[in-house]
Amino acid sequence: MKKLLSCLLAAAFLCLSVIPCFASKHSVALTAGSIQVNEGDTVTVSVNLSGEAEINIMSFAVVYSTSDFEYVSGSMKPSTAFDMTIPDTSTAGNLTCYVEADTVSSGGTIVTMQFKVLNPNGRISVKINKALDIDGNDISSSIGKTGITFSCAHDNMVWKTTKAATCSEPGIETATCSCGYTDSRTTDRIAHTYTTSTVKTKATCTTSGIEVGTCSVCGEEGAESVIPATGHNYGDWVVTTQPTETTAGVQERNCLTCGVKESKTIQPLSSGDTTEDITEEPTEDFTEDVTDEEDTTSRYTPVVTTTSPSEQVTEEEEPTGGIFSKLGDLSESDRAAMLVIALVIIVLVILVIYILLLKQRKK
Repeated sequence: MKKLLSCLLAAAFLCLSVIPCFASKHSVALTAGSIQVNEGDTVTVSVNLSGEAEINIMSFAVVYSTSDFEYVSGSMKPSTAFDMTIPDTSTAGNLTCYVEADTVSSGGTIVTMQFKVLNPNGRISVKINKALDIDGNDISSSIGKTGITFSCAHDNMVWKTTKAATCSEPGIETATCSCGYTDSRTTDRIAHTYTTSTVKTKATCTTSGIEVGTCSVCGEEGAESVIPATGHNYGDWVVTTQPTETTAGVQERNCLTCGVKESKTIQPLSSGDTTEDITEEPTEDFTEDVTDEEDTTSRYTPVVTTTSPSEQVTEEEEPTGGIFSKLGDLSESDRAAMLVIALVIIVLVILVIYILLLKQRKK
């Protein structure tokens, strides 16, 4: 008797241990096309059953809040073996589904539903009302509940400027979502408006300067720019040393801004020229002297240039006509002296010839 009782208890314990192991094969999952949604979106929710499930009959409800979601449509897994119950929408917020036999034993997606989002922070869950295995055992408690909590994607936020950006401070923009969520962000500073400038380093005749722009809004300095050198502002040439036929002359001019002096050499006069004939600038090299007032570190040495032919004072070309033309250019006294010299030479030549003839006769 004791042996029979022990066998019965062992069999009962084995049956109790097999049921949980068998029931552990059954699972229901709830999936959605997107977890993050916006108000007004349509979201697709699917009820999925594990492929290992050996369920004969199952009744479940898709539960949601009517203030968060609005049921649009639904469909169940097709089957030709028997008719399936389409989700019962008679009770708002509790869609009842009933499936059996091959529909649930093969697993996979068994129900697909579409909901319109009224509140993007809602929740949809599945509650198992009844679930029987192929032996008729109730396994609904082993399946339990499953659900999905949605959150707002905040894609419909409209940004507005609450603090305008300036050239010295960033701005602020805020936005409010239809779900009540608010957010803020900073915007970049705008560019400075440089309308005035201050000379930082004054330009001279030979060196460039620097000026600094000043923003008319915040007063900040920046945007340095280069002031080009002004160049010398020379006055007229003045002859300081008159040229002669044997010596060169000198002419000079001064910069009216910094006082630097520039000088040029005047070629010696040709025969017959006077100082009044020097009307153009000479063509000789020139040099520039730096006055005591100018910094010698910025001494300016101009490049030697040659003036145009119209500015040159050239020597008088030798005229044609021979010696008689030159005699016409001499004064009366010079011509008389030359005539006397010529007569003396002629007399000497005649005397030499006469002496030679006398010597010839004596022989």
